[in-house]
Amino acid sequence: MRSTEKILSLGLNNQIGFDEHIFNETSHCTLFGADLNVQEKYTKMNGKLFSGRIPDQLPISEIMKKSGKKSVELMKIDIEGGEFTGLEPFIKEYPVCQIFIEIHGSPTKHLQMLQTIAKYKFRIFNVDVNPLCPLCCEYSLINEKCMEQFGITPLDIMIP
Repeated sequence: MRSTEKILSLGLNNQIGFDEHIFNETSHCTLFGADLNVQEKYTKMNGKLFSGRIPDQLPISEIMKKSGKKSVELMKIDIEGGEFTGLEPFIKEYPVCQIFIEIHGSPTKHLQMLQTIAKYKFRIFNVDVNPLCPLCCEYSLINEKCMEQFGITPLDIMIP
């Protein structure tokens, strides 16, 4: 990841270990986080925080407009079911290279969400089951447009 990249982290839940790790590795990335509760520690990492329930009180695109940014390198999203209504309008409007998302709900809901994301040329490269939530799973996806910059050779499309 280049040091000038923008990281959008949604659903912090006062857990910013992932954001701290990315910031420490790059030292120059721009962090944007959003949650109902804000963290002072986040601003010490050059992070900009937005407060509100996503997407009801705070649409994801509104964060981008307020930040003045036009694209996102890495989007981490864990917004407790809000992904079903909040993500598609955002990825339709803004270029996103990678998405790390926790999807909540039945296997059918997971498939529907993954199919929605796949419409925008994203492919899965990692899946992690959440042992604390039987109806949750974490997926890592990359946009086909970003594969070359990371030296990735696509295999096959896996989402029907």
